[in-house]
Amino acid sequence: MLDIGSTIKLCREARKLTLQELSDRTDLTKSYLSRIENNQRDPTISALETISLALHIPLNIIILLSENEETNDEFSEINHMLKKTIMDTLVNA
Repeated sequence: MLDIGSTIKLCREARKLTLQELSDRTDLTKSYLSRIENNQRDPTISALETISLALHIPLNIIILLSENEETNDEFSEINHMLKKTIMDTLVNA
């Protein structure tokens, strides 16, 4: 299961953007973006691509960050470390 909304919010905040600024960059309404971030609306692929371009974060990275870490396989620790590294990079960029 993916948690796209929360991930978009984290990425937006890491980029120090308000919802209004993201709306201005994407031509998506502020209310639509808010519903996505609060997991009240599933974004279309087109909207996801637009958001990822506006955030300057590849869509595949947003999807990777959105994956729940419920699995406990041999790659879960690597996945967790990778996510932490990506988020640290976004925050410090």
